[in-house]
Amino acid sequence: MSVLISPVARPQSIAEVLDAAIRVFQRTLVRSLPFAILNILLGQAANIYLLVGTQRSGIPGTKDPAWWGIFVVSQLLGVCVWYAMLSRQCAFIAGEQSSFAGALRKTAARFPQILLLVVLEILSIAAGIIALVIPALYLFVPLALAWPALALEPHGAVDAYKAGLRLCSGHWWRVTTALSVALIVAAVFYLVGVMIIGVVLQLGRSGDPELIYAPATMMMLALSALVAPLYTALLIAIYFDLKARDAQRRETAGAKGAAAPNTLPPNEAPAA
Repeated sequence: MSVLISPVARPQSIAEVLDAAIRVFQRTLVRSLPFAILNILLGQAANIYLLVGTQRSGIPGTKDPAWWGIFVVSQLLGVCVWYAMLSRQCAFIAGEQSSFAGALRKTAARFPQILLLVVLEILSIAAGIIALVIPALYLFVPLALAWPALALEPHGAVDAYKAGLRLCSGHWWRVTTALSVALIVAAVFYLVGVMIIGVVLQLGRSGDPELIYAPATMMMLALSALVAPLYTALLIAIYFDLKARDAQRRETAGAKGAAAPNTLPPNEAPAA
């Protein structure tokens, strides 16, 4: 059963958007965790090589071409896995059956568009940074919405890129507010995790740095696995809300355009 009407019937308040995101997160968490965990492992691939490969070659990791190759490939694969998680959440919302393998196959079929969207976003952010920092910060918000557009619509990368910019136009502060709330929630999760680690270590009274670092790292990675599907669920909820607002704007503009030709100034008649 669908947990969120697609598209929503009317524009939503920020509270309703957040509520919808939480419901999507709750009902897709089990389906999303394998992707989130795999994404975390891919994100650590370059660090693992840095620890193992540097010892073998004696070359500092960031100066090693192999390290850069692993870093670029693992990051790109991580984006693909993240997209697969987003795609599976979208399938659940639409009431479609989607397996782990099916989501990966769908992502593989969309890989050229995913890669193109990544390139477009990198170039846009780079151009914003070169111009000023503020344009780059502004672009982060609409570019994030290009991903649900790519997953939910039959768009190519360019159309999804344009859709993110169009939908966010006039609603940047609204979207930023919703994303900021999610960021605060994530920060609270991490803070609670740090407090739990501190209490456990205090009870154990261990002074070994390795015994402190290892559980702290595992806790942070576990929390990251929970935050990732919450973020994608929020992007989906925001996207549906902005789609409803865009449809409402178009209807209003169409109604005004249809009424305009029939409106004449008082005491005037059409020219013969």
